Amino acid sequence: MNTIIQKFTLFFTACLLACSTGHAYEQDNWYLAWEKSITSPYGVAYYEDNSTGIGQIYQINWQNGSWTEGRISVYDLNGSLDRHITIASNRYGVWDLCLDDEGNIYTTERYCVTCLANDGTFKWRKGKNASVSNYGSQGSGNGEFSYAYAITLGPDENLYVADKSNHRVQVFDKNGTFIKKFGENGTAPGQLSSPADLIFLPDGRLIVGDDSYLNYFDSNGTFITRTSSAKKYVSLAPDGSIWSYQRLRDADASQIIQQSSVYYEARTAFTPEGDLIESGNNKLRLWKRAYRTKGLVNRNVIPQPAIRGVTQRAGTNVLDLDFEIVDPDDSNATIGIIAYAGSDKLVPQTWVDGTASKIGTPITTNQVHRVSWDVKQDWTTNTGTIKFEILCQDGRTNKPVDLHFLTLPFSDGNLTISRSPLKDSDFLNYTKFLLAKGDATFESNSSLAVTYAGSQVLTGAWGVTTAGRAALLNAFGSGYRWATTAEVTKAREAATPGAVNNWTASVQVKPRNLPGNVNEYGFDVQTTSGYWVIKE
Repeated sequence: MNTIIQKFTLFFTACLLACSTGHAYEQDNWYLAWEKSITSPYGVAYYEDNSTGIGQIYQINWQNGSWTEGRISVYDLNGSLDRHITIASNRYGVWDLCLDDEGNIYTTERYCVTCLANDGTFKWRKGKNASVSNYGSQGSGNGEFSYAYAITLGPDENLYVADKSNHRVQVFDKNGTFIKKFGENGTAPGQLSSPADLIFLPDGRLIVGDDSYLNYFDSNGTFITRTSSAKKYVSLAPDGSIWSYQRLRDADASQIIQQSSVYYEARTAFTPEGDLIESGNNKLRLWKRAYRTKGLVNRNVIPQPAIRGVTQRAGTNVLDLDFEIVDPDDSNATIGIIAYAGSDKLVPQTWVDGTASKIGTPITTNQVHRVSWDVKQDWTTNTGTIKFEILCQDGRTNKPVDLHFLTLPFSDGNLTISRSPLKDSDFLNYTKFLLAKGDATFESNSSLAVTYAGSQVLTGAWGVTTAGRAALLNAFGSGYRWATTAEVTKAREAATPGAVNNWTASVQVKPRNLPGNVNEYGFDVQTTSGYWVIKE
């Protein structure tokens, strides 16, 4: 199950309401999906909200090109601007950012590192003389900076900062407490010359890009090797390859493909689907991967609904909504659509031109479809802002959510249990999907509570009920039940009864909601709340 929301303002007049992108054309192994003109673009990151499954692009840029006007801009994956985030009450030379699993934002500035909650609330700032209202001053001591230029979150959940003019890397915990540093000025192996970027590989190696090399260190800061085939900026793709200096490379920096259309000194990031986000040369761009040589191994990939355009027919109340379900391993998917207008929640009913046949029945993936809605028949207000939410279910084995089972061997018999628990967000998405495709209904015109199979599954505030959770469990078919507390405890302990044996999942790229700590069988030992499923 996956959702995407597209916002637009609706006026019942002869006006065009489109969410369009530039022409997509292939260039070697990539094509440009869209681009935006940005003043002074710098660091960029992709973040997917664990509660909603919606991914967004976070980019540092300097409004009006001013050192003191750095901010974070957040974009949807179709290029629409969602919001701007102000960095504390005073800032100077903001260069880079990263986010943790909770959505906290960490930025590097000329003389400090700043932490914000995802809504922009200030949490802390570290650096010489730094505070919420003071970006600090230049320093060379522990926890002090001279051009804090890049930042990444390590597999140990610590922050690694490229301290450019001090020619070193500093390490902090997520509260900003200094832990250690390594690197010194020079051109010899193991030394650094103005480090500009850094990332961790899935095998735990740290790459630090400086003016001349990509330098490889272990997690303790011990130098391993370096290569002159690339330098400065580097980012990690979901399949373990890297991007640096206009080229996709393997983990050791050997070239796989070249894409000269990407700015050579752009800061970049990847989406979980392997698409490249480019920030540089006054542009923000999204490049889609064509995968003609080396690409991702697709294993039951989650479908990605994408809105390609929204138009209002001149002189009518009809909206044409163009969308695509991007899914590389399923040829068909089933969708439903919900519309939000202020406090109103609407399930569009009056589809015209025969497009109602696309709702609640399988349609072809990876091609653009159109549905046409006579809005006035279902919504009496004349003007307002509407959000569309497309909910999608593909042919995955453990439908209707992304659920993975593990079989744990025990002396008294095997236990097959879901790797991670289901959350209320899973139940909510599934019930909204049932509502959108017509299997569930609102209780009445005056109540927004949702009923399915004779039971209330969502409250008017869209809280999940016990019946809602039962409906999702029943959707898996026979042979599934909720795990008991004792079974979850046993699964967490696995081969070490009485103690939780866990390791940090640092040797794999962690997509979406997979846990950060698992035991020897891959069971989630980190999450302690939710609803685990047993497969009998």
